[in-house]
Order: sequence, then structure tokens, then C-alpha cells
Amino acid sequence: MTSERNSFAWLLLFIAGITAYRFFALLGYDYALYTDEAYYWLWSKELEWGYYSKPPVIALLIRAATSVCGDAEVCIRSIGIILYPFTALGIYLTGKTVANSRVGLWAAVLFITMPAVSVSSLTASTDIPLLLLWSWSLFFFIKALDGNNWSLWILLGIAGGIGMLSKYNFAIFFISGLLLMGIVKTDRHHLLSIKPWLAVLIAFLVFLPNLVWNFSNDFPTITHTSEISGVLSESFFHWDSLGGFLLSQFIIFGIISFGVLLTLLTRNNWLQETNKIRLLYMGLPFLLLISGIALFGKSNENWASPTYVAGSLLVAWWLYDKGLKKLLYSAVLLNLVLMVVSTHLDTIKTATGIENTSANDPFKRLRGWREFAAQVDERLSPDMILVSPSRTLLSHYLYEAKQPISRSASWNPKNRIRSHFDLVRELKQDENQTYLLLKVREDDCLAGSFDSIEPQPPIKVDIYDNYSIEASVALARGFKGYQCQ
Repeated sequence: MTSERNSFAWLLLFIAGITAYRFFALLGYDYALYTDEAYYWLWSKELEWGYYSKPPVIALLIRAATSVCGDAEVCIRSIGIILYPFTALGIYLTGKTVANSRVGLWAAVLFITMPAVSVSSLTASTDIPLLLLWSWSLFFFIKALDGNNWSLWILLGIAGGIGMLSKYNFAIFFISGLLLMGIVKTDRHHLLSIKPWLAVLIAFLVFLPNLVWNFSNDFPTITHTSEISGVLSESFFHWDSLGGFLLSQFIIFGIISFGVLLTLLTRNNWLQETNKIRLLYMGLPFLLLISGIALFGKSNENWASPTYVAGSLLVAWWLYDKGLKKLLYSAVLLNLVLMVVSTHLDTIKTATGIENTSANDPFKRLRGWREFAAQVDERLSPDMILVSPSRTLLSHYLYEAKQPISRSASWNPKNRIRSHFDLVRELKQDENQTYLLLKVREDDCLAGSFDSIEPQPPIKVDIYDNYSIEASVALARGFKGYQCQ
């Protein structure tokens, strides 16, 4: 009991320290929002059960944060700093359940220091609620498999449903769980019980409003997912994409942590215990699936991040069992070094005399948007509607100017659903309205669609010699509907 109290106390102390560090680092962050963050901020102003590419939880979290501390970048990005400690606590409890409190402690430390979490802690990302709900769902699931308590299965259903409302790939949790119960002999009897199916039903009912929203909007998420994954491309195998994805996991999970995870997957003798097998089934399928998507199309580096909830537990458990404490300490220390470097990269470059360029600046996409918005403001009078085919330009301007989405409209002559702007801000005929057009291509559709069009000097914000924010500009009056030849 004393050991458990000490482990928990040390974990709370570590979490408090790293959270305080990240909070003060965020206060010094002088970067504009990422495009997705600005996009989600717009969603948060008009809460719905779904949006073009994501379910609603991220918008709800941003709405909750901004209702407390306003619309500044610091406030929007605070959700990761607030929620990740609770994710780590879920991992600690799972580790304590399947092994012991020391394994839980080190698994939680490995997780909260993993490079992807360090970066995500300073952004408003859908991975934040996804990993929170995955962590606690795993805890409820492991406890339910052993205790078969009604309340645990109900909690699993609720957490799983909210997980589905956080990010659609949470569905892989349920697939992994059913696979586990179908293959692991000690858990197979649960498939004949009503309790796991009640959890699935509860999750479905929690998720149902988003399904209804998708149905009423012709399931735009399916189109979006197929496009960004590239699984429908003509080329069949993308070995370079798979290789790049797997290499990136050393940075996502941690250089040592991912190496250890790959190593322990070859240790069949160590993976014989029931709880180790359970963790394997609740982590590995996700990594294999995203690797398959990378092979047949493309995948983002962070798509397999839920793998590392169970992965942190397996790595900590294996290192603890083998007495490899120095390697465990090294993994955490290396993660902390990567955290400091990624957080203070600009400061480090300045101190060492390294000049930022478009080739070495990972934050270049966050620069110049305030200047861009100022240039747009110089041309956009209060009675104008801002029109563009680019969700990037619209999202950044509306956030920086703190304007509602109703000040914008999507230029979409082919009537394709490419972003949330296409769903909710269709350009309507209005012979009396004046428009400011950004990055609208000059073609036959443009020429006949307005009563008048006056080209204006383009907007350009130079970030580096070979990298800038640019947009053509035109003043238009009287939209007659798309008149494409």
C-alpha cells in the first residue's frame, strides 16, 4: 500500500511539474493558430452534432475553454494541457490493474512525455479527447473483463460513445475489443453475455446524433476520409509512404520507446500472460491498420497515436520486468529533451546563431497570418462578404479578425463538398451584395457570375524568400449564380 501511495504521489508531482512547464511555455507562445485550430474555433461558435471532417467534441471543448478565458490562442490551446494529465491518470490506473503501481507510474510518465503529446499539448487537436477517452475506456474494459460488473460495462459504453464523438477512428477500439474477446480464451465467454453488447449499444446511442447529422448531410466525412487517405488512388502499393510512416513513429512515440515496443513484440515468451495479450490486442491492430492505409494510400504520422496508450503500458512493463531501469530512465530523459527542443526551437536557434528558413522552420505555417488578416481588413468593408475556395484563407482571416462565419462564403462552382464552408456557407444569389474575392481563379465561371468584377492588387505576406502567403484579390458586385461555360 505504501508503494502504491508513493507511486501515485510521484506521478502527481511529475504531472504537476510538466503541466506547469507547458502552461508557462504556452504563455510565451507567439504563434498564430494552425489552420485546423482556426477551423475548429469557427465550429465552436455554432455548435452542431457534426462537422465536415470531425465529430463535435473538439468544437465543444474549445467552446468551453473560450467561454471561460476568451478567444486568445493561449485559451484555445489550453485544452491539451488540461486534459492530458487525466489521460495519464487513466494509464496509471490501467497499469496498476494489470501489473502494479510502478508499471502504472512509468507507463503514465512515458505517455505524458512522448513527443507527440508534448507537441499536441500546445495545440487544439482532436487527438486530445481521443486519447483521453481511449485511456479511460481501456481501463474500464480491462476491469470489466475481470470483474464483469454492470457498472463497468456501462461506463465503457458511455466513454466509448464520447470517444466516437471525439474522432471517428475510435471505432477501432470496439473492433479491437471484439477481436480480443473472440481470440483470447479466458475472455471468450464475454461474447455470450449481454453486458459487452450493452456497452456497444450505449456507445451507439451516444454516437447516434452524429450519425443522424451525417445522414442529413450525405455523409461528408466518408468523402473526406477517402480523399486524405488516398486509398482510392490508382497506384496500388506505396512502400515509400509505409516506410516514412513507420520511421515517423520513432518521433511520435519516442525513439527508445518505439524501439523497445518493436523489440518486445518479438518476445513471445514474455507475451504469454493474459493482461499482456489484452494490451497487445488493444494497441497493435490500430498500428497495423494505419500502416495498411499508409501502404495503400497515405497516412498522417499521428493517426496511430492511440496505439501508444497500450504501447506505453507494454513498454514500461517489459522494461520493469527485465530490470532495465537505465533504459527506462533514458527513454523518459530523451523524451524530455525532445520536448524542450520542440517547445523552444526558435529560442535555441537564436541563441546558437541558426537562421530560420523555410527548410528548417516547422512553424512556418503559423507565421504571417496576423499580417494577412490586416491586409484583408484594409479592403473588406463592413457590408462585404469574403469569398474564397480556400478554407485556409477563410479560417485564418475569420479567426484573426474575430468575425463570424456568416461574413464568409465558399466559392464552389463545381458544387463539391471540400470543407465545412461548402456545407454551411454556400454563395447565394444577391444582386445588391458586394464581395471581396480571395484566390478565386479567373475562368469562365468567374467572368459571367457577377454583374461586375474589378481586379485589385494581390495580397502577399513574405515569410521567407521562397515562402509566402499569397492571394489574388477582386472586388465583385451582384452574384447571379454560377454561370460556367
